[in-house]
Amino acid sequence: MVLASDYDQSCTEDADCLSVSQVPTCPVTDCSGCYLVGINKKEMARYTTALTQAFVREGPGPVCACPCQTGFALCRAGKCQAAACGPPRQDTLPACASAGGSCAYRANTTCGDVGPPASCAYADEVCCL
Repeated sequence: MVLASDYDQSCTEDADCLSVSQVPTCPVTDCSGCYLVGINKKEMARYTTALTQAFVREGPGPVCACPCQTGFALCRAGKCQAAACGPPRQDTLPACASAGGSCAYRANTTCGDVGPPASCAYADEVCCL
């Protein structure tokens, strides 16, 4: 098994984090690897070694049609976590919603227009109109 909880997940900023998949059960019989998690980037070599060993022993596992994944990780409350396709609705603060927008992750996002500054719950989010 390769679990994010076995690795350092602490962070102080988004740049400390990497998005990775887990191998929660062996043999790999389901698509649980679709759900990304976050670890501290300093753990990447150790994680890669463990993941490689898991798949050498067990084989590649099933072919999965994974849900939307962004492939990047965020630092929230001092812990790395994978970014979902978009921030939770509650991250859109009233100022953004009143302007007719919703919050999106700043990384890899292009907005037609940008709403009021500081109208999302986190600095790495932007209010897109």
